Amino acid sequence: MLMLFEQESYSFGRFLPGFLLPGPLTYSSRTDSFITVSSCRQIESYRYQVLALAKDAEIQETEQQKIGSGKKLVVDWISNIGEQALDICVVSFSQLISSIFVLGERNLFCFKDNGQIRFIKKLDHSPSCFLPYSVPGTAINTLIGNHNSILHVYQDVTLKWAAQLPHIPVAARLGKLLNLKGVIVTLSDSGYLQCSYLGTDPSLFQAPKVEARNINYAEYDTEMNKLQKIIKEVRKIKDILPKSEKSEDFALGVTVLRDLDSVSVCKFEC
Repeated sequence: MLMLFEQESYSFGRFLPGFLLPGPLTYSSRTDSFITVSSCRQIESYRYQVLALAKDAEIQETEQQKIGSGKKLVVDWISNIGEQALDICVVSFSQLISSIFVLGERNLFCFKDNGQIRFIKKLDHSPSCFLPYSVPGTAINTLIGNHNSILHVYQDVTLKWAAQLPHIPVAARLGKLLNLKGVIVTLSDSGYLQCSYLGTDPSLFQAPKVEARNINYAEYDTEMNKLQKIIKEVRKIKDILPKSEKSEDFALGVTVLRDLDSVSVCKFEC
C-alpha cells in the first residue's frame, strides 16, 4: 500500500497492483509522478493525479466491482529490468533533460522520463550503493560502491575513476566541508561515517603563448660572424685570467706534540 501524507495529516492510500513487498521509491517533480519497482521486477511510474483520483484503499477490496466508486489505478509506463532493484534515483541538470537511474543486482539502468531506456551498464561486482549526480554543463556522473570496498565513478557507461575504501559503503553522498567541494561521505556497514577526497585540485595555470616573430636571416648571419671572431680571439690568448700582483699561496702547517697524556701512554704500552 502506498500512503501519502500532507505534513502531519494522512491524505490517502492506494494499493499498487503486482506489489508483494515494498521496493525503492522516488518522486519526479518534472512529471509529477512516483516511480517504484514492483515485485515483478518492473519499473513502474504512477502520476500523482491518477493516484489522487483512483479508488480508495479502504473500499478497493469490498467495492472493487462497483461502478462509480472511483477510477481504476492505471500505470503511466512500465519497463521490465529482469532483476531486483536496490535503489532508484531521479537526476536532472537542466530543465529539459532528466534521467531515472536504477541500481540493480548486476546492472545499472538509465531511463528517460517516458520510460525509454538510455543505456545499461553491466557491473563486474555486486553493488552496495550508488549516487548519481549532475556535473553542471557536461554530463551526469554516478558513484557506485560494491561489496569489494571499491568506489567506482562512471560517466554514463565509461569508468572514469576507481578508489579503494577501508569499508563496504552502504550509502554515499556528496558534500562540501568548509571550502572543500566534492567531499564523498560514505556510511559503512558497521555504522561509521567517512569523508573522502579523490585528490588535490588540478592546477589551472597555463603558460602564455610565445609570440611568433619572423627571423631576419641576414642579421642572424652577421651576429654569428661577430661571435665567431670573438671566440677565435679568445682562443689565441694563453692566459685568459689576469695574474694578480700578490701571490696568494696556501700554506699548511702541522705540529706534533712530543708529550702525550698518561692515558694515551698507558694504552700505547699495553
